[in-house]
Formats: sequence, C-alpha cells, structure tokens
Amino acid sequence: MSEKLVNIESIGSFFESLSDPRHLRNRKHLLGDIIVISVCGLICGCDGPTAIHRWAAER
Repeated sequence: MSEKLVNIESIGSFFESLSDPRHLRNRKHLLGDIIVISVCGLICGCDGPTAIHRWAAER
C-alpha cells in the first residue's frame, strides 16, 4: 500500500466556515484547528479528549 501525504492546511480550510459558539474570551485556539487536531488524534487511535491532548502535545 502506497503512502499518500495530505496537506493539513487544506483539511483545516474545510472547517473555516463553521461558526464558533464560544465566547470571545474563551477562544484560545481556532475552532478549525481544534477539530483537525481531534480528527487526526482519533485516526491515530486516541480514545478521548485527554488522549488527544497528550498525542497533540507530543507533536
């Protein structure tokens, strides 16, 4: 099976049009970034928010 590289920026641009329901003072990170990191973490086997956080912090 050949490995295909994907440009993460193009995946992130898909989520740019989502409205962010969080209050402005609670927006430390962009909603699209959080979604992309979460999806990537799940693909890599993370089973919840804590595991996704640990996985993301290691990268």
